[in-house]
Amino acid sequence: SKDLQEQQQQQRAAAEAHNSTLQRQVAAAEAQASTLQQQLADADVQAEEVKQQRAAAEQHCEALQEQLANAKARSEEFQRQLAHACAQTEEVQQQLASSSTETLQQQLAEAKARAEELELQLVAGSASREVLRQELLREMAASRARAEDTLLQLKRDTEGLQAKVDELNTCRTEDRQRASNLQAKVASLQAQLAAAQEQQQQQCTEVEVSLPAPPIAAAARAPPPEAALPQGAAPSQEAGAAAQPAAKGTDDSGKAAALPHAALLAAWHEASQQAAALRAALDAAQRAAAQHSREREQAADARDALSAEAAALHVALTAAQRESASQVQELKDALGAAQQEAARTSAVCAALAAEAAALGAAADAAQQRSAEAAALQAALILAQQEALIAAARTQELGAARSLRTEGQLAALQAALTAAQRESTEEAAALQASLATAQQEAAAARAAHTQAVAALEDVRQQLTYLSEAQASSEQVQLQQAHQDQQYTSSLQQAKQCAEQQVGSLQEQLQPCKRSTRMSSKLSSVQNSRLAACKNSCKPCKRSNRMSSRLSSMQSSRLAACKNSCRPCKRSSRMSNKLSSVQSSRLAACKNSCRPCKRSSRMSNKLSSVQSSRLAACKNSCRPY
Repeated sequence: SKDLQEQQQQQRAAAEAHNSTLQRQVAAAEAQASTLQQQLADADVQAEEVKQQRAAAEQHCEALQEQLANAKARSEEFQRQLAHACAQTEEVQQQLASSSTETLQQQLAEAKARAEELELQLVAGSASREVLRQELLREMAASRARAEDTLLQLKRDTEGLQAKVDELNTCRTEDRQRASNLQAKVASLQAQLAAAQEQQQQQCTEVEVSLPAPPIAAAARAPPPEAALPQGAAPSQEAGAAAQPAAKGTDDSGKAAALPHAALLAAWHEASQQAAALRAALDAAQRAAAQHSREREQAADARDALSAEAAALHVALTAAQRESASQVQELKDALGAAQQEAARTSAVCAALAAEAAALGAAADAAQQRSAEAAALQAALILAQQEALIAAARTQELGAARSLRTEGQLAALQAALTAAQRESTEEAAALQASLATAQQEAAAARAAHTQAVAALEDVRQQLTYLSEAQASSEQVQLQQAHQDQQYTSSLQQAKQCAEQQVGSLQEQLQPCKRSTRMSSKLSSVQNSRLAACKNSCKPCKRSNRMSSRLSSMQSSRLAACKNSCRPCKRSSRMSNKLSSVQSSRLAACKNSCRPCKRSSRMSNKLSSVQSSRLAACKNSCRPY
C-alpha cells in the first residue's frame, strides 16, 4: 500500500507538474492570442487607413464626377452607401470584442454583400464614365468634321475668287489695250488735223500773195462758170440764159479772173470736204471714246459686282472664321476639361496605386497572421494531444479539473478558429479590394491615354485651322492689293482719256474764235464773203423748180442739197452770235454747200489750180 501511495503521490506530482506545464502553455497560448488580437487591431487600424485612403480616392472620383452631370446622382448615392458601410464596419469592429461568433459571421456576410453592391455601383459608375467619354469623343469627331467642311468651303470660295480675279485681270488687260489703241487713234487724228490745218494755212497764204483782190471779188460776184460743172456735163438753156446778162456786166478783168475763181472755189470745196472728213473721223473717234467710256463703265460695274461678291465672300469668310473660332474655343474648353479630367484621373490613379500598395501590405500582413494562426493551431493540436494524454492519466485523479481544462481548451480552440476564419475573410476582402483597385487603376490609365490622344488631335486641328486662317488672310491682302492697283490704273486711264478728249475739244472749237475774228476781216475777205453769199442764193428757188428740171439739173440739184447741210455745231452757236456774226455764219454755211461738186472737180485741176485751192483752204479757216 505504501508503494501504491508513493506511486500515486508521484503520479499526482507528475500530473501537477504536467498541469502546471499545461497552464504555462495555456498562458503562452493566451499571450499569443492577445498578441494576435493586437495584430488584428493593428490590421483594423491599417484597414481604417486604407478606408480613409479609399475615401480620399472616392472624393477625387466625386470631384471628377461633379463635372459629369449624368453621374452626379449615382456618385452621391454611392457616397452615402459607402459612409453607411463605413459606419456599419465601425460598428462591427466595436462589436467584435463583445459579440458572439455567429453574430460576427452574420455581420461579416452583410458586409460582404454590401461590399459587392458597392463594387457593382463602382462598375456602373465606370460604365457611365466610359459612356460620357465616348460621347465626348463623338462630339470632338463631329467638331473636327465641321471644321474640315468649313475649311473645304473656304478653299472652294478662295479658288472661285481667284478665278474671278484672273478674269478681272484679263478684262483689265483688254481695257488697257483698247485704251492704248484709242490713244494711238487720237494721236493719229491729231497729227492729221494739225497737218491739214497747216497745209490749209499755207495754201491760203500763197493764194493771198499770188492773186489780186479786185479780179477775185468780181469773179466772186459772178455765177459759177462752166468749169465748175461735173465732168461730161453741158450747161442747160436756162443756165445759159441766166448767165448771159451777168457776163455782159463784167469787164475783161472779170472774164480773165473767172477761171482762177473757179479753181479757188474748187479748192475751197475740197478743203471743206477734207474738213468734213476730219470731222467725221473726229466723230468716229468721239464715238469710239464714248464706246470706250461705256465699256469702262461696264468694267467698273463688273468690278463693283466683283467687289460686292468679294465683300459677300469676305462676310462669309468672317462668319466662317468666327464659327471656326467658336469651334476652336469649344475644342479648347473640351481640351481643358479633358486635361483637368486627365489630371484628376492621374491623381486618382496615384491614390488607387497607393491604396493598392497599402492593400498589398495589408494582405501580406494578413498572410503573416494566417501563418501565425496556423502555427498557433499546430501548437494547439500538440497541446490538445498532450492534454488528452494528461487527461487519460488523470481521469482517476480529478474529473472536475479535467473537465474544466477541456472546456478552456475548447473555448480557446473556438476562439482560435474564429480568429483564423476572420483573418482569412479579411485577407480575401483585401485581395478583392486590391483587384478592384488594380482594375480601376488600369481603366484610369486607359482613360488618361485616350485623353492624351484626344489632346494631340485637338492640337493638330488647332494648327491646321491657324494655317488655314493665315492663308485666307494672305489671299484677302493680295486681292485688296490687286483691287487697289486696278483702281489706280483705271483712274490713270480715265485721266489720260479726259485730257485727250479735252485737247481734241480745244482743237475742234475754232467756231467761236472764227466768229470773234469775223469782225476783223479785210475788204478782200468781205468781198469774197459777199460773192459766196450771192453764189449760194438760188438754192431755195431750185427746190421749187425741181419738178421742171431735167435729169442733169436734178443731179446738180441733188448735189447742191447734199452740200447744203449745215453744221450742227454752228446751228447751236447761232443763238449766241450778233447780227453781223450771224450773217457771216450763214454765209459760211452757204459757202460750204458745193463741197461734193468741188471734190469731184479736184481731180481735174492743174498744179497752179491745186496750189491756189490749197491757199484758199488756208485762207478760209477763220470762217
